[in-house]
Amino acid sequence: VVGYDLASQPPYWLCKNSWSTNFAAGGFFKIAMGVNSVGNADDTYGIKFKPFSAVRKPYSRLTPTGSGGCYSYRALPSDYVSRVAYVFGSTPQQVLLDNKDSIRQPDQLLTDMTILLCGISVPAAAPGGSSSSNNAAQPEQQQQQPAKPTRAPQKPAAPAVYAAPRPLVAQQQQQQQPPATSVQMGVYKGSISCDGAQMQTTITITPGSGSSLFEMELLAPYRAWFVQCDAHLKASCGPSSKGLCRQGQEAIMCRYHTFIKWPDTCGGFARPRPPTIDMCYSGGTFSMAQENPPCNSFTGAVSMARKRRLYSL
Repeated sequence: VVGYDLASQPPYWLCKNSWSTNFAAGGFFKIAMGVNSVGNADDTYGIKFKPFSAVRKPYSRLTPTGSGGCYSYRALPSDYVSRVAYVFGSTPQQVLLDNKDSIRQPDQLLTDMTILLCGISVPAAAPGGSSSSNNAAQPEQQQQQPAKPTRAPQKPAAPAVYAAPRPLVAQQQQQQQPPATSVQMGVYKGSISCDGAQMQTTITITPGSGSSLFEMELLAPYRAWFVQCDAHLKASCGPSSKGLCRQGQEAIMCRYHTFIKWPDTCGGFARPRPPTIDMCYSGGTFSMAQENPPCNSFTGAVSMARKRRLYSL
């Protein structure tokens, strides 16, 4: 959750999705009480669509077919499967079942496609309707009677729903830009200890993207009598708020996403894969703070590797 708007009707929370900035409204979507169109600026796909106001049924785009109770429907350019299902009192599942050979991409706009709608009610007087639907007219009128209650989502939700929101309103451009960091890009080397096991470790820091401060690749080979336990992992890093670092140090937490090599056992002891690693950075040195699991005790440091100068005599 990155923001909120209580003055809007209906009020909503502003959220940043975890897919990409190309999804929905530039990577953001709104969540409002009683509204089911989460995740898309105009419509939704896959779930039942619930518009903010009553919808007119485009009967003029219906044509009776040879089979009773079924109609050919020429979709509007703005129609999704879920919207068509809602407008004509069907379900997305039923629409997809009736058109399993023609609707190949159920998450895309139908855009003037002609599809089959079965089991819907059409008044006899409606354009494209037939006398065989007289008996179905009354149920359809009953469906149209409670049109006004569909405006309920526009009313402000109860105070309890939106109580104590956090003032986290942020601009889209700010969300897409990673925050500043004092960490220098490059190679860091040193010794770290996991429950007393010393490992000569190399950490490579490269620029991050999106909400990531930077990317980290960790290589930690361990050698002992008859024991070899090598770890080679990659992680995305950002600021940490766990309070593990001293004043003047930048608190960093990296979340592992790739395990190139990881020993499931080391010296006969099972080692679970670590989800995160916490470090404290200052003056070109990462001091280890926490990696639990798998290490109950996690210490040591790695420093920026200095390039050797060649002197001529």
